Amino acid sequence: YNDDWMRRHQYWETELHVTAGDVVLLKHKRHPGSRLIQATAGQAAMEALRLMQDHEISQLPVFENQSCIGTVREEEILNLALRGTDLKALVLRECMREPLPTLDTQTPIDRLTFLLTNQSPAVLVRLPGGDYEILTKYDLIEMIASLTESGTGSSRNPS
Repeated sequence: YNDDWMRRHQYWETELHVTAGDVVLLKHKRHPGSRLIQATAGQAAMEALRLMQDHEISQLPVFENQSCIGTVREEEILNLALRGTDLKALVLRECMREPLPTLDTQTPIDRLTFLLTNQSPAVLVRLPGGDYEILTKYDLIEMIASLTESGTGSSRNPS
């Protein structure tokens, strides 16, 4: 058997008993006051690019009626600009891609890791109360570093 194949196809579970909600809690603890930066489908691509620049982010979920309906990424907007597209006239509804995968707070870290390493640069986590948080590989790295720093071992919950 190939260990990497087994891991990628989720035949192995991690020894970490950590959930997406735990990663969100750590993110909020390390970055108090941070909030999900989002765009609306009717916003101009130029506005979205400015939002990404101002907040130093590379992808932006697009919401309509409190639901994520798409995603825009900086490389896509930059490619459009290089082709001469008027970013002030182009609305996100016309250039967005599929929405980021959405998880709940109880999703195990195995599933979160699989999505972030194989399918998407980011995921959304639906929080109690209806809000969302975005998680990236960087947030996973912060969680692993936190577990290592605190010496919680490989099987204990970081809460």
